[in-house]
Amino acid sequence: MPTPAPKPELMWPVDCPPDVEQLGSATRTFLHMTAAYYPERLSMQRRMNMLSLLCALSVLYPCSHCAQQLQEDARGERV
Repeated sequence: MPTPAPKPELMWPVDCPPDVEQLGSATRTFLHMTAAYYPERLSMQRRMNMLSLLCALSVLYPCSHCAQQLQEDARGERV
């Protein structure tokens, strides 16, 4: 007989989800690293992938205040 899958609440660390400061710091790190390795010349597909990521992040971000700020920042920047 197969072993039952672990309960979802047992799969996450005890201290999850991160608080606003931890989430913000991790997101900034991710975005800065992504920008640091962003090539000067890239394919249209890669450009569209990055635009999709930034748009989705600004909609799905768990902190509504931060999501709004991401949306406002994205309007003023080129991808």
